[in-house]
Amino acid sequence: MFAGTGPRRLLAMVLACASLVGMSTAHAALLQLSGGIWQTSPVVGNNVLISPVNFWDNATIATNEAVVLTFYYVGAESGYTNVLNVTGGGTHADDDVSPGNWDNAPLFSITLGAGQAVPMYFTSDGAGFPLAPGGGNPPGLWGSNFDRSIGFSILSCTTGSPACFSQDESLHTGNTIAFMLDDGGAGPDDNHDDYFGYMVATNPVPLPAAAWLLLSGIGVLGVAGRRQKA
Repeated sequence: MFAGTGPRRLLAMVLACASLVGMSTAHAALLQLSGGIWQTSPVVGNNVLISPVNFWDNATIATNEAVVLTFYYVGAESGYTNVLNVTGGGTHADDDVSPGNWDNAPLFSITLGAGQAVPMYFTSDGAGFPLAPGGGNPPGLWGSNFDRSIGFSILSCTTGSPACFSQDESLHTGNTIAFMLDDGGAGPDDNHDDYFGYMVATNPVPLPAAAWLLLSGIGVLGVAGRRQKA
């Protein structure tokens, strides 16, 4: 198979194969939303979203495959101090940056297996917390100052444009999902903008397989080098 193949050419082939091993793990629809009520965010008083967007209120969120999940903060407009908690990742409090910055550095990343619930929840100095995905008051209270819930919207990009937010009510899967908290506080901040961020799911690269392939190739190169010297 390797007859007439020089060491440099063989190394290039090995590296290309190792790259393909990593690339083969790229799939779509890594995150799954379930349940919830399809809502439209109002514009009045919401300085983070700027434009109305659709989202699933009180939905649950889980992984379809093993993923690396990275969290980002965009902004908030809130009278309370709300804190994102991600088990195994860390915590982050809102700082009322409004309208927010979609280019903020990532907060933290975690690795999850297939079929796992995303371990995120909110704490707050407001009443009714901690709040996990799927928690909060009945959907009929949405928009009132008694509503405490998390909305999720599947994104096709992370620029903050309303065009990024899915308009398809039948779509329940994606790799980039925005989350928006309503902390139940009265006033102009009561529009699911009390903590706004997003998560990006990627497949973990199977380093053991790629490393094994690379080491095997290096071993073959060593044999080929010894044969050439002989």
